[in-house]
Amino acid sequence: MNQRGKDAYPIVGLTWLVKKGEKMTSTLHYTPLPDTWSSQVEKTIKSINVAP
Repeated sequence: MNQRGKDAYPIVGLTWLVKKGEKMTSTLHYTPLPDTWSSQVEKTIKSINVAP
């Protein structure tokens, strides 16, 4: 759960890794995922259900 408060830092989601993290791959010397894989990963992430 994300904590409340001005000094709290939100939990980074998996979609951030695919969308924003992919842009960091070249500076970190990683190979980015192919576009077809990225879209499949996003689709899989959206299908995940978490029990309350």
